Amino acid sequence: MSLKRHELRKLSNEKHRDPLNDKIRVKYHTTLQQYKKLLNHKRSEYYNLKISELENITYNSSSDTRTFWNCVNPMDDSIKYEVTPPISEANWLNYFQNLGSNKPLISDQQKVVSEL
Repeated sequence: MSLKRHELRKLSNEKHRDPLNDKIRVKYHTTLQQYKKLLNHKRSEYYNLKISELENITYNSSSDTRTFWNCVNPMDDSIKYEVTPPISEANWLNYFQNLGSNKPLISDQQKVVSEL
């Protein structure tokens, strides 16, 4: 993996030195795609390994909690979940439509404007 990263950095430097060279740009982008695929593959491989370790720990009821937490703690906390926004699309649309309108200001806004 470090060889691919090294190759990518080298191509990136070449691309910045000669930005109009199409061969370097194409090679850089293909190498970047390969590097991203490798990262994703390694990440999924790591998580699959950790999941299998956790399954083994849970099946072995004799194992203590320390081994469980030693397996869980090194894992990355940045697992991405799909979150639905708390504000509906209609509310966003209404907000941005009224953003530039000449509606009367509320008292807090009037205080700020008067102090300016």
